[in-house]
Amino acid sequence: MADEKKLPLLGRRAVVTGAGRGIGRSIALALADAGADVGVTARSETELEKVVEEIQARGRRGLVATCDVTDVAQVQHMATTLLSGLGGIDILVNNAGNAGSHKILNHPDELWHRMLAINLTSVYYVCKAFVPTLVEQRQGRIITVASIASRVGDRYIYVDTPMTDASVQNIMARTGMAETQAREALVKMSPQHRLIEPEEVAAMAVYLSLDISKGITGQAINIDGGGIMS
Repeated sequence: MADEKKLPLLGRRAVVTGAGRGIGRSIALALADAGADVGVTARSETELEKVVEEIQARGRRGLVATCDVTDVAQVQHMATTLLSGLGGIDILVNNAGNAGSHKILNHPDELWHRMLAINLTSVYYVCKAFVPTLVEQRQGRIITVASIASRVGDRYIYVDTPMTDASVQNIMARTGMAETQAREALVKMSPQHRLIEPEEVAAMAVYLSLDISKGITGQAINIDGGGIMS
């Protein structure tokens, strides 16, 4: 009973995409802290190996499978590798994503297709690869992480990740702002005047993985400091 309270996900097996850094890394580590064994996937093997070292330091199994989730063959190979290595799956976290925008005038078609591939089609590919196992065992969780921009066409609410660091650099290049000014401009977009921490998103992913949350399904949960009021 003590282990169940301290490690409520003990014995569960999770897969997290886009797990090399940022939100995905935080989710992978939070799941491991809760007792889960975690398979991590992304394009950068170096980043994934560091995450696995952190998972293993928590006494959990950690497995790496590099994958470009926009490539269906790579996704199928990744799923086979992690299902075999973990002995199954109980929790799937679709976290891989990217941000790219452009004015509608002269919008590059390549950018349009790339954003759809990474932010939408990849979720379909990954779910299609793992759902048969979840259906067969008649239990499991699928959690998909997305930008607030996937819900409304409005200003972003930023999470403090390397992707946000890239946004800061873009603002600096476009406006001539200093780094502190550019970061403050992003902070001011939040009603709470702060960046969301990756651990805040990770905590929700853990909660949604617990048995106590089994009544929550088909919901879009905002972690945006009140940017969108449901």
